[in-house]
Amino acid sequence: MTVDIKHHPLAFMYSAFTPVITINGYRQQGRWGVNVLPLPPGNHHLRIHIPYLLPSEIGHADLTVPVQPGQQVALEYRAPMVVFMGGAFGVGPQKWPGAAFTYVLLGVAGVLLVLMLLLAVAAAAA
Repeated sequence: MTVDIKHHPLAFMYSAFTPVITINGYRQQGRWGVNVLPLPPGNHHLRIHIPYLLPSEIGHADLTVPVQPGQQVALEYRAPMVVFMGGAFGVGPQKWPGAAFTYVLLGVAGVLLVLMLLLAVAAAAA
């Protein structure tokens, strides 16, 4: 089984933290990118999260995966763009959790920046 663990480029600060993969209750360190998990046939409960500052763990996502003999399972985990949201975990491609909120917030900040620049130009011209 492989799990591709990703974070959005706008969430670059996640790179400083190592993802944690829990398989059937046993924690292990993951890494950003493709993680190879040799699992025997059967049902396996996987949980992924990212250790963080506040809160101490973010992006929780759980998935129960049935593995058949000889089967190759490829999964994808995407960390949230907003720290208070869960991650997206399943057969890829997954959507970025919190993307709409982040893009709206960046749009509002951009509009405010343009308005401030226009006001500064108007004040300088007066």
